[in-house]
Amino acid sequence: DLDCSMISDFTPIGTLEKPFTGTFDGNNFAIEGFKSQQGGLFGVANGSNITNIKMNNVSINEGTSNHIGALGNKFVDTDVLNVIVNGSINASKHVGGLIGDFENGSITNVINNVNLTSFNVIEGLKAGGIASVVKNAVISNVVNNGDIMGAFITLGGLVGESNSVNISNSYNSDVQLTYTKNSIPNIGGITGTSTGVTNISNVYSLANIISESDSYSVIGGITSQASGTVFNVSNAYVAGNMKSSRNILSSRIGGIVASNSLGATANISNTL
Repeated sequence: DLDCSMISDFTPIGTLEKPFTGTFDGNNFAIEGFKSQQGGLFGVANGSNITNIKMNNVSINEGTSNHIGALGNKFVDTDVLNVIVNGSINASKHVGGLIGDFENGSITNVINNVNLTSFNVIEGLKAGGIASVVKNAVISNVVNNGDIMGAFITLGGLVGESNSVNISNSYNSDVQLTYTKNSIPNIGGITGTSTGVTNISNVYSLANIISESDSYSVIGGITSQASGTVFNVSNAYVAGNMKSSRNILSSRIGGIVASNSLGATANISNTL
């Protein structure tokens, strides 16, 4: 294992100008005591394979990137396999337990045990147990065990903002998803919002979802809002409480989906 506890501010591997482009195989060893004020282990990865890593006692505060995750801040055309992360992130950014921003690739066999918080009011913040923003990707066999609390306007148990994503064989455990400010939040047990062509199958969420907003809230057991082209959900189970604690009369709360907008075709089957 690798002990990083003596490094107070780890500099992430890879930048936008010089991204990490190789293969990283952690051989199932653990990185212990990771601390950074710049973000995750990887800054930017492009065209990479990142596998077999465990990160324990992660502590990330703020961060210089707009997107932050314990494993990495921004991944493009990258495959992630067999990763476990434990710890906490507190940042006024778009935050994912594992990855900040993920586009074009796959995330498979990962577990997030990182708790996410943000209490600074910055418009448009997104958060997800696995990733804050995901586009054109396949996610399978993932688990979120991390609580999410704060000023994240788009908040999902697995993914904050999802655009053309396939999610399967995954779940969000009995965690707490809490919005604490006064805008209009979109909160979902699996995704915060879903756009494009979305396929969600063989999933469940046990999360307790709470909005403390003085305005109305949009809350769904699977997603708060489906928009765009096609939204398919099959073999999904939702338990846990969903509550808009202050403005319940004007809020939208749905067992599976709270709002279907912009002409999206929703196909929902075998749900409970």
